[in-house]
Amino acid sequence: MIRDRQHIALESPQEMYLGIAMHLAMKEENNRAFYVKEFYDIMSLHQVTMATPTQSNARKPYHQLSSCFIDTVADSLDGIYQSISRFADVSKYGGGMGMYFGKVRSRGGKIRGFEGASGGVIRWIRVVNDTAVAVDQLGMRQGAVAVYLDAWHKDLPEFLQLRTNNGDDRMKAHDVFPAVCYPDLFWKKVKEDLNQEWYLMDPHDIFLIKGYCLEDFYGEEWESRYEDCVRDNRISKRVYVLKDIVRLILKSAVETGTPFAFYRDTVNRMNPNKHKGIIYCSNLCTEIAQNMKEAEILERKVITEEGDEVIVSTVKPGDFVVCNLASLCLGNIDVENKEELQKITKTVVRALDNVIDLNFYPVKEAELTNKSIVPSGSVFPAITTCLPSIILRGSPRSICALWIPYLKILTLRRLRRVQSLPRSAEAIENLPAPSGKRESISVEEIIALPNGRRLKRKCMKESEMPGSWQQHRPVPPLF
Repeated sequence: MIRDRQHIALESPQEMYLGIAMHLAMKEENNRAFYVKEFYDIMSLHQVTMATPTQSNARKPYHQLSSCFIDTVADSLDGIYQSISRFADVSKYGGGMGMYFGKVRSRGGKIRGFEGASGGVIRWIRVVNDTAVAVDQLGMRQGAVAVYLDAWHKDLPEFLQLRTNNGDDRMKAHDVFPAVCYPDLFWKKVKEDLNQEWYLMDPHDIFLIKGYCLEDFYGEEWESRYEDCVRDNRISKRVYVLKDIVRLILKSAVETGTPFAFYRDTVNRMNPNKHKGIIYCSNLCTEIAQNMKEAEILERKVITEEGDEVIVSTVKPGDFVVCNLASLCLGNIDVENKEELQKITKTVVRALDNVIDLNFYPVKEAELTNKSIVPSGSVFPAITTCLPSIILRGSPRSICALWIPYLKILTLRRLRRVQSLPRSAEAIENLPAPSGKRESISVEEIIALPNGRRLKRKCMKESEMPGSWQQHRPVPPLF
């Protein structure tokens, strides 16, 4: 709720919902009052919860409405500090951040040919940690950032101990959320033999010697290039037994609940825009999957404007990922009512599309990416609240199969709404697949498990349900 400078509330919760609804409907040229009511109803009835930045910043001068952002940290001094500056700008206006450090050279790496000069990623993550603490979103909530590193990066052992309670405190960052990007090969080798060796390498070293960035590949091509790098004696390596790496992962998980896990091969195989780039990592909530690319500073020059000398920087923006998020509170929705699900999903997707247009962007790169990709996401809290009534339709082993139809309704409704928007349709048409045709994704592929297997079981028909489930009384809501 909006508060004055003495932190006294100036609005009630219902006034807050109405203010948010009016803000989100500003772009509606026709039937604006209708959409204000639609947006207000789904929020005031707690059927939908908009993202925290949307609720906090809508109806305010600096209306940054998006939840999370992702940046690829470039392997240069300018690039690193540029990413940290962008994180501070995002955090200032209520956004969370994911930062991919997989391109930054490791500790002891070369700088301009001088060996042992690099301080590694941990030193920079500590700067990010202090930025998250210092830029606390105007007291609304603490700054939040997840930092991602590849499982083959040379600084991985120190990275896995960022938040543990023992060790050198100068190598700790207790306020960030570490996450590891795992290739399939890592867990394949773990399953085969924990006593196998795993090789950690410097991405900058690989680029200098092999001429490519290993992190720019995935799947079988990545595996073949990784094995080629392992065989190349010119590349410096740290050799660990797999069980020692797994032990560090488990120790950190038990003590701190981190690292988060990002399965890069699975994500990139299912990326519909793989011909346009690669997905290195995800965000703070590990829920976004969009193509990523680091920004590049092309030049700095001095020009004269109105008699004064001005320094102008030219930056190639890259892909700065944005997450526009809302939550469907399934415990307050009749999931058995297909029409209600469709109506709510249609309304929330329209609100999210308006978020993209209305948003105040603290970082220009975010605006460019957000308006070209038009991303939006819906999450489903309170699943356990509505599951009891669904469970009555089948045995416990069929719960996943029974849940698929509801996810299909939500997913397809979102896709139809996005495709019905002229701007969104234009953005999609501008992304042709390599074959000349746009790739399509089935709902079964969207509802994918981390290991790549897909839920393709059909929903059971009423006649196939065990027992007389129709006679059961509906389970009352838990709240």
